[in-house]
Amino acid sequence: MTKSDASNDSRDIFIDQNLGLEDAADLFSANQIPEGASGQGVLLTADGNEFLGELFGANGIGEGELVFTTGMMGYQESLTDPSFAGQVLTFTYPLIGNYGIHMGKSESRKIWPRGVVVRHAMDFPDHRDSVGTVDEFLRLHNVPGIKNIDTRMITKNVRELGTVLCVFGPLEQRQELEKRLQQLTPPDKGDLVKEVSIGKLIHLNKGATDSNGNKMPKLAAIDCGIKYNILRNLCYQFEVIWCPPSISIEEISDLGVDAVFCSNGPGDPAHPGAASQAKHTLAKAVDAGYEVVVHMPLENTGKTFGEEDFVLLTSMEEDEMIKRLNKALDEIPTAIGMNNHQGSKASADSNVVISIAKVIKERNLFFIDSRTTAESIIESTMESLNIPTARRNVFLDNDDEEEKIIAQLMELAQKASELGFAIGIGHVKPKTLSVLEKYIPILKERGFKFEFVSKMLH
Repeated sequence: MTKSDASNDSRDIFIDQNLGLEDAADLFSANQIPEGASGQGVLLTADGNEFLGELFGANGIGEGELVFTTGMMGYQESLTDPSFAGQVLTFTYPLIGNYGIHMGKSESRKIWPRGVVVRHAMDFPDHRDSVGTVDEFLRLHNVPGIKNIDTRMITKNVRELGTVLCVFGPLEQRQELEKRLQQLTPPDKGDLVKEVSIGKLIHLNKGATDSNGNKMPKLAAIDCGIKYNILRNLCYQFEVIWCPPSISIEEISDLGVDAVFCSNGPGDPAHPGAASQAKHTLAKAVDAGYEVVVHMPLENTGKTFGEEDFVLLTSMEEDEMIKRLNKALDEIPTAIGMNNHQGSKASADSNVVISIAKVIKERNLFFIDSRTTAESIIESTMESLNIPTARRNVFLDNDDEEEKIIAQLMELAQKASELGFAIGIGHVKPKTLSVLEKYIPILKERGFKFEFVSKMLH
């Protein structure tokens, strides 16, 4: 959204080099700060835990998926990061708001978390450029908060459980909060990408040139929850057209762009709404020969593997996960590789692991564990059910050992091949893609198929 002409119906909106983006802190200059919440509050989580604290921010009930961020600075940027839409954001750093809120420093036009949890919310910021407090910032955007709460214990709880729903509000409304928690559904069931993204094209720096006067290449930036700082940095190198996630490959072709960029964002990338629209457009962009950069590692992994072989099980209920896994295996009988990194719900929750293991057992499949932690619930579960398993520690972050890494992966693939099964690859980081781009085609030539099974923390 831009200040220049938010209601303009024209397809392209010209904006100056400063972008003129609507900042969440702009409300301080245009609105009276509403009355805020106070008094004792309680935060309830779906696993039965409760945490007492004091209410601040806007009046109302906070609810959503409980997550945390560990940054010591940048609380304003985190609060306005669209990736946190639908979530209740906990700050692990104890002092939040000590340098206040600043104009032009937000990552979007509003605060996206549905609730905020802090240890201490500073009432008197110490910075000459501050225009207000975090408490006032939340009130202006109608977002409730709870403070003086044990954020350390909350963080430990979330790390252990992975995805957990929560609700918080006045202590005297505890019974109502319990009922709301029982009825609460995961926020990624909704179309969060559509909620946070723009609805029409915005031309950010039309006719942009470099320091030598040469015309910059033109880039279509697909918004799935893009942060302002990403747009600013892209504008240093490209003439940027900010696009909604619903844009089609035909519309991109009409723009005459040289490359396509897709941002990260909130929710499940497999949601059938706006995220899937963006995914399908990206797939067609790749087929059409465009240079494509994706700021969404799991989706980029999917394109590396090949869309027809890629199944992502993320942040969903156990029953839905098993249903989608069975559907995928009906279409492509294969082995299963499961992510086993710290914080992964699929590898930390024994019930989820057992459910997946039963699917493997029933189908008489071979399991390959991408083991990256010292202790593995997955390992013990597979062994208890007598499921044949191969595992190897393989890290793909060191380019200097690329040949060695490929050799290790090929060795594991050969072992799977001898048993008549495919290989599964677990956790994939962006740095691994250069290796996988060389490795995946080799295995695909040999007829291997791939499944990517992961239930991420957030």
